Amino acid sequence: MNRLLISFILLIVANNLFAEEKDSIIIFSGFVFDSDSIPVENAYLISYKTLRAFATDEKGHFDITVDLDDSLKVHHVAYQAQVIKPTEFNPNGTIYLEFEFNEIGGIDVSDYKIHEENFRTNINQMQKQVLQLTKQNYKNSKVQNPYSNNQYTNASGASLSDIIGLFRKKK
Repeated sequence: MNRLLISFILLIVANNLFAEEKDSIIIFSGFVFDSDSIPVENAYLISYKTLRAFATDEKGHFDITVDLDDSLKVHHVAYQAQVIKPTEFNPNGTIYLEFEFNEIGGIDVSDYKIHEENFRTNINQMQKQVLQLTKQNYKNSKVQNPYSNNQYTNASGASLSDIIGLFRKKK
């Protein structure tokens, strides 16, 4: 009898715990606009509690389920981020973001001459290797040439597999 009573009490307590958890989850819905009342597409609402992210649609609208005690970070690359709480949310369902100017730091391009010279050297080496391949593989072959008036000509060329072989590392 004692075990039955204890089981019954535990069942009631567990039911109340889960019922409270369900009551703390709400559907959180609204719009995200910029300061000029233009909808902000692809603004992310990130839950601090679950780390789930939700994006706004092209009209700036979002519908998400969150806990009442959760906080959301509203983030977009062109706007200042905001942290909001569902319990303190604007009653008309809108979030306004302020434009944020993101300045990119300086870019050092002083080494581009070295990279350009290395690039030219590599291209010249590849051209020599392709020319060497074409002389070896197609010296006396008859290849159909669609650009010639004569249907068959002595042509030299390299196949795609020959050129791809140049990029493979030699052992």
